[in-house]
Amino acid sequence: MDSVIKFLKFKDNSGSARETLRAYCYHLKLYFEFLEQKGLVYHDLGINEMAEFTRWLQNPHASVKVSSISPFVPVRKPNTVNTIMTAVEVFYDYLNRHVDYSIKLSDRLKRQMMGSRRGFKDFLYHINKDKLFNKKVLKLKAAKSRPKTLPKKDISLLIGACTNLRDEFLLHLLWESGMRIGEALALRLKDFEIDG
Repeated sequence: MDSVIKFLKFKDNSGSARETLRAYCYHLKLYFEFLEQKGLVYHDLGINEMAEFTRWLQNPHASVKVSSISPFVPVRKPNTVNTIMTAVEVFYDYLNRHVDYSIKLSDRLKRQMMGSRRGFKDFLYHINKDKLFNKKVLKLKAAKSRPKTLPKKDISLLIGACTNLRDEFLLHLLWESGMRIGEALALRLKDFEIDG
């Protein structure tokens, strides 16, 4: 676990936020739990074991030696699994750069592709069509979800509960403009154009 501690220290020295470091700790803990269940060592892995880890993240309570015939409901959403896999890839990338590490797993988890990252021909496609980009090999398809919003009656209740004009204006601004709170708080008087 010395390499994990060095990795986390490197991330801390690089200026990663506290919550990011906590997420790395949690994700790597899950990874090493999987390795312990399988009886594997982190420096002797291949892409097949990483694919098993992806499957294990979706159903960690099942036996790693027995495959289920009936379909199961995944414990984690695809976005969460992809985030954990990215944390593990960053860990192996650190090992490749800082330690004499010969299997280069982080390089094998990506493949180089030509063309557009988005999958369609955009406006400047002719410029980028011969450029290579890295694409992850093990990535789950995540469903796009709409952001959660409050119904109008809850907004009117919030605005009605305001005791001062500042809070009422802030809620109106957020609701009508769709701004985030950080954007609204960063506004200055010069940002407004008042036509008389």
